[in-house]
Amino acid sequence: MNGRGTLRHELRALLRLAGPFAFLQLANHLLSVVSTGIVGRVGEVAQSGVGLGSSLFFGVAILAMGFVFGFDPLFAQALGASEGRQARSYARQDGWMVVITGVPVSLVLVALARGLDAMGVEPAVAHDTRDYILARTPGLLPYLLGGAARGYLQAAGITRPLVVAAVVANLVNVPLSGVLILGDEALLAVGMPGVGMPA
Repeated sequence: MNGRGTLRHELRALLRLAGPFAFLQLANHLLSVVSTGIVGRVGEVAQSGVGLGSSLFFGVAILAMGFVFGFDPLFAQALGASEGRQARSYARQDGWMVVITGVPVSLVLVALARGLDAMGVEPAVAHDTRDYILARTPGLLPYLLGGAARGYLQAAGITRPLVVAAVVANLVNVPLSGVLILGDEALLAVGMPGVGMPA
């Protein structure tokens, strides 16, 4: 095989491996973009509250995410060496890591949401930020658990369930966010918790 053929072969292999995960990253960010766009129809204060809440949420949650997602290379190493038993052991340990890090981080998020007024945040923005953080925090542990499962499946080369889940999440997020944030004829708008709940 000549140099050009080798390059084509390598690029195809890279796209086959990396393409689904690039799509997953895009789909994950699209969830936030849609919610932020819908909140923009509510008003500036609401958008400020969601922006601040999102920044605070991820600024704190990243601590747990680092520990949980740190297992990704261990999964790849074990599965690459055909050590399935070791990979499953890592998966169990990662499940425990979700609890060990996710519970304290969730408590920090609740305390942070409760302390916004004391930090000097404008009351209206603090109200919306608090609602957003408190609505989003119960989803932290499932998010971390999903991240742990993603790491294992990614290392195993199993991408279809991840891609299907991302597509379904985005298809459900648009109408769900619209109804929860803005309300409709049958349901009253939930407001800022409606932004955090689907996320």
